[in-house]
Amino acid sequence: DRVRTTNNMLGDCYAAAVVEHLSKKELMALDAAAYQ
Repeated sequence: DRVRTTNNMLGDCYAAAVVEHLSKKELMALDAAAYQ
């Protein structure tokens, strides 16, 4: 059960890293708009 939980957590981390990498420009634009 712990191995499955760890595997699920690592999968979520990898997915979040891929999404962050692919949407970096959009995230920077949102941050710039929030500060103005």
